[in-house]
Amino acid sequence: MSIDAGGWRRHLVDKELARNTIDSYMYALNDFAKMYSEVTKASVVEYKRDLMASGKTPKTINCRIGALNQYAAWAGIRCGVKPIKTQKQYSLDNVITLEQKDALLDGLMADKDMQGWAMVSTLASTGVRVAELTQLRKTFVVDGWQTISNKGKTRRVCCPQRLSESVSPYYESIGGPFLFFKHGTDGHAPISCRAVNYRLAKYAERYDIPRKVCHAHSFRHLFGKEFARRNGNLTLLADLMGHSSVATTQIYTRMSEQEQKQTLDEVVRW
Repeated sequence: MSIDAGGWRRHLVDKELARNTIDSYMYALNDFAKMYSEVTKASVVEYKRDLMASGKTPKTINCRIGALNQYAAWAGIRCGVKPIKTQKQYSLDNVITLEQKDALLDGLMADKDMQGWAMVSTLASTGVRVAELTQLRKTFVVDGWQTISNKGKTRRVCCPQRLSESVSPYYESIGGPFLFFKHGTDGHAPISCRAVNYRLAKYAERYDIPRKVCHAHSFRHLFGKEFARRNGNLTLLADLMGHSSVATTQIYTRMSEQEQKQTLDEVVRW
């Protein structure tokens, strides 16, 4: 059976999946189609071996195989190729530090980039996902909360009072309803997820912040890690971050590899 990329995309859109998820699934299918004309268990297994031989990470390989398994199920093809088994990661690495976050904010403030400053402040103080950040309106700051839809789910995102007070001068200067917006629209057209990550990459370069920690999800991890360290109420943190299970939230009680090594060195005295 030939590959039906168009039908697969329409199916994904009809399921109301997030745009990034659709793009990821389509990339996997199109990359596979460069070498194979049909999706079969044998061809997907061979594709998995090709990815392993090319040095792709287990996470990348498993994402590609997962997408192809999903396609096969939709197309009525028996596939079910197993993902690569990986050891669970019991540390939390590549998270921006408070010092790096403050240095970034200081630089943005000095350059009078108020939208960038407010965006970084919001990411670090709320733990919102990038797709949620793009939906935030001025009412989020005024009311202290906003109901947001993401990946077919709806949740209430809260704005800390400290954040509300600090960004008030910024949001009061905006003409339209959106807090973060496309250049030249004055709040009338929301910024895209891609534009957020592009700006953060530029900020990393401009203010000498490691690129691997200067992305939207890194600030989400910073929020979770700091909240867990200062409060410890994982049930509340799970609600604040929109996790369906506290088990997901427990990652924020873990240390980075560097912190693990430092603690080990301090403890082992025998």
